[in-house]
Amino acid sequence: MTNKEIKQLSESRYKLYIPKDIIDVVTKDPFWIKHLGVRGQTEQICLAAVKRDVTALKYVWNQTEAICLEAVKNNGSILVFVKEQTEAICLAAVKEDWHVLRFVKEQTEAIIKAALEGDKEAIYYADPRVIESLADEVKELTVEEIEAKSGYEVKIVK
Repeated sequence: MTNKEIKQLSESRYKLYIPKDIIDVVTKDPFWIKHLGVRGQTEQICLAAVKRDVTALKYVWNQTEAICLEAVKNNGSILVFVKEQTEAICLAAVKEDWHVLRFVKEQTEAIIKAALEGDKEAIYYADPRVIESLADEVKELTVEEIEAKSGYEVKIVK
């Protein structure tokens, strides 16, 4: 579509368009979805917009899990704009960027483990109540085990 056609689409409120025309428009300008009403934002149209630019998620009225997953898989930090966080969405977000653990509303063991796989510093963003339940899984290592795993000689300094 040409820019003139896009302008004509945005100026006309009452004309009905087939979804392909709208998908073409949001593929070129994903933020155009904010001009669509709730009925105009089909899942297919919103997915096309979010695939083009994840920040278009801010303007999606009906954020389905599929739309949110598409967004966070491409940019985990977009989790802050997800209205209803599910465990699957949060897992995908922390796998993409462990820093977003701090924005997860309900942290689970699986989500924290996924963030810790990204970087051990994620522990600073983890919910202490969930960390306590994970502490049972932590095994103490002997000096010999540390040396064997790291390949370095370990000396204990008092």
